[in-house]
Amino acid sequence: MTANLKHPNKCLGVTSFKFCDRLLRPHLYVGALALFVSWSALGKECSKVFLSPQLGTEISRWEEVSRSGKRLVTENGRLHFNGLMLSAHCTSADWALAWSQSKGSRTYLGATNTGQTATSFSDVGHQRISGSVHLKASENLSLGGRVVHNSIHRNIQSTSEAAGYPEHFQFNDLSLGVRYKQSVNTNLIWQAEYWQGRIFSGQSNVVFPNFAPSTLHLGAGHTREIGLSIGNKLGANDQRWTWSAAIHIRQDRIEEGTPQALYKGSRIVASAVQPEINLRSSQLFAKLNYAF
Repeated sequence: MTANLKHPNKCLGVTSFKFCDRLLRPHLYVGALALFVSWSALGKECSKVFLSPQLGTEISRWEEVSRSGKRLVTENGRLHFNGLMLSAHCTSADWALAWSQSKGSRTYLGATNTGQTATSFSDVGHQRISGSVHLKASENLSLGGRVVHNSIHRNIQSTSEAAGYPEHFQFNDLSLGVRYKQSVNTNLIWQAEYWQGRIFSGQSNVVFPNFAPSTLHLGAGHTREIGLSIGNKLGANDQRWTWSAAIHIRQDRIEEGTPQALYKGSRIVASAVQPEINLRSSQLFAKLNYAF
């Protein structure tokens, strides 16, 4: 985050935080409604419903880039990943509702508001709630749509020379995708999928020290993701349990937001802008599937 502050205090960014979890944006409701209508129309032909807990690890990289292309902040770290998915396999389509969370810390390399280089670390929590539908084009190939709500808590720790800050990001994305499945033998199946779509303008809730609470706007952006997995039955005598191992690589690019005024009382005394964000994640996880 870039800020133009008219006071000499050294800080890495925001030093206090007020949480305000907004309702999902209208386009997310539209996407959820479309998924529900698709499931309602096709759900009568669904033969299998699965509940799938997930557990794994994520390599995460966060960058903030100025309008001129200068890298302002770089964070790298390994996060713990877990999730839960409810899915159904139907005659004409498959659908899924999923929740996941990546949590841990990343090393931070950036600068103070006075331009001095600063090294710290940030605590990170990234939650995703998604809904998807895949329409079958052939026995092995299907085309899909997915809507995702992203909620990111990021807390940069203070150093001996500058104050850190927590912040809360929210944004939604809508993607189209393709999925290919192939049986290796009677039980073993591998799958490849690719998603690409648009990130809609989001927001970041922040409070600068001695300033009124502010909401910074995030720009729009683009997202893409590729996933590979392989799975098998858990036991020969129990057809209800299966397992799979997967790797998913995702890249989000969110454009710079618009400048926002910062108030002290009723006076405008500063401005702040959220720079371009590049978020890359590589997830490696295992999944158990229980068929109802």
